Amino acid sequence: MVDVTSLYTLDKELGRGQFGVTYLCMEKSTGRKYTCKSVSKRKLVTKRDMEDMRREVMILQHLTGQPNIVEFKGAYEDKYSVHLV
Repeated sequence: MVDVTSLYTLDKELGRGQFGVTYLCMEKSTGRKYTCKSVSKRKLVTKRDMEDMRREVMILQHLTGQPNIVEFKGAYEDKYSVHLV
């Protein structure tokens, strides 16, 4: 497990959905701005929820580098949440 706050500074909340909260964040090493979707592990209660999270990460990894698609920086997990940057 990697604490997302060791690599990124989480800033203001940009949006909130059923499973998570999206924040503006800044990569500490470069100063580049990204978004971070944080999903509480309490919301991932069923096996299907966990599979959906893994599938989302796989899709983002696959699409990174494609024209007109956002860049996926990584998935990070701490004790309470899964974070997608």
